[in-house]
Amino acid sequence: ESAAAEADHAIETVVEDLDVKREVLGRLDKVLRDDVIIASNTSQFSISVLGAATERPDRVIGSHWFNPPPVMGLIEIIRGLETSDETLETTLKLAERYGKKTVVCQKDTPGFITSRLIIALGLEAMRIVEEGIASVEDVNVACQLAFNHAMGPLDTMDFSGLDTALHVAEAMREQYGERFLAPQNLRVLVKSGHLGRKTGRGFSTYEQAT
Repeated sequence: ESAAAEADHAIETVVEDLDVKREVLGRLDKVLRDDVIIASNTSQFSISVLGAATERPDRVIGSHWFNPPPVMGLIEIIRGLETSDETLETTLKLAERYGKKTVVCQKDTPGFITSRLIIALGLEAMRIVEEGIASVEDVNVACQLAFNHAMGPLDTMDFSGLDTALHVAEAMREQYGERFLAPQNLRVLVKSGHLGRKTGRGFSTYEQAT
């Protein structure tokens, strides 16, 4: 609260849990100056719902950074139902000052642009492995060399956390249907506690948890 009271701009980056995010935004709202924008780094939750946890929904916006932020050049900006044009303009200008490129999601829909795309790709990559069509390594290399991806989709899922991937997939399935049904190999890994890099094992095995 003491740090927020002096802030000119706030970016929420807490765990991808809607209740936790709403609590944090509500606390920020009480101590930030009235003119300060609150940006959420969520990759999936409704900006309108998050904005409703505050008394300033017109100054709440999605600002989805990509990991690792020092390397990745994109920030995905998401408008909520009440997000003002001024808030959008200020957020875009800030992103430019950070040296980032932006894309704008004009409709507050689950998964926005990037999570919807990467989850669809990641789930299909998991199915290819599950069906015995190709190895994890070859699926990753195929996307890197054929599509010029910096990281293969299964490596990306491991980096982000397989528990997060499953959570997002289930939210996408509820909204968009069975094309976002999570395959069994993802469910088994999550239930076994193998969540990717942070536990040392996911679709690949890592020397140590990070």
